[in-house]
Amino acid sequence: MRKRCRRKVLDSRANPIAAAIAAAHFDGDLTTIRTSNLLALADLRTGKVDRNAMVVLGAIVGASERLARAGIGLEALAPIAAGKRALAAIAAAGGLAENDAAISAVLEVHAWYESQLDAATPADVARALAPYVRLPR
Repeated sequence: MRKRCRRKVLDSRANPIAAAIAAAHFDGDLTTIRTSNLLALADLRTGKVDRNAMVVLGAIVGASERLARAGIGLEALAPIAAGKRALAAIAAAGGLAENDAAISAVLEVHAWYESQLDAATPADVARALAPYVRLPR
């Protein structure tokens, strides 16, 4: 029997070629991204999170984790894990954010995310955001 090739399968959201192209063309303007983040956080504070806001909140947590794993704000990994659990609980509840601990966990991740964005270079930010948003080229 022939040996099979065991190729590494990449996550479909993490395309390294698209991330490199986006990083090369990213100009550092995060206005629209931060606006959508703030709107999603406003929905979270009201207690009713729709599908679009859940996607944005998941992108905040995911981008923050990618930045932390790249060495920017390594201390954020513990709050990120709590934020992931909180988002899973909110999604399981059908978008109802009635638990104050879950809301505060996501807000803490957002605080780390904002500080990571301030500390990172535009190329690092583009690499972290590439799987979640379509950056202008």
